[in-house]
Amino acid sequence: MTSSQADSKKDAFEHYDVSQSLELMFLGVSRNHRGLGIGRLLAQGTCRVAESKPIPIVTAIFTSIGSQTIGKRLEWDQLIIIPMSDFVYKGRPYSDFTEENQCMILMGKKSCFTN
Repeated sequence: MTSSQADSKKDAFEHYDVSQSLELMFLGVSRNHRGLGIGRLLAQGTCRVAESKPIPIVTAIFTSIGSQTIGKRLEWDQLIIIPMSDFVYKGRPYSDFTEENQCMILMGKKSCFTN
């Protein structure tokens, strides 16, 4: 399964009844700088970009516990949970490589500025 297949498991456009979205891709912060609010600021900044365009929703596939926590704290909607074991690399499920991160969550936010 690829990330585009993950997106196809739940249609955010249909869920929110919109025709445009902005996707936050690859949210990551260096281990040396985690816990400083950088990830939260990046997610909030993505919402601000969407609002300025205007684009009605922001989506993200959060693949780590840290990024999933950010989405939850910013009150993004959880659209679907996909087990890492659904994805395969060289014949092995991603869950073999991701340690504590055993799922990815497609999340979305229609009104980014309620937080």
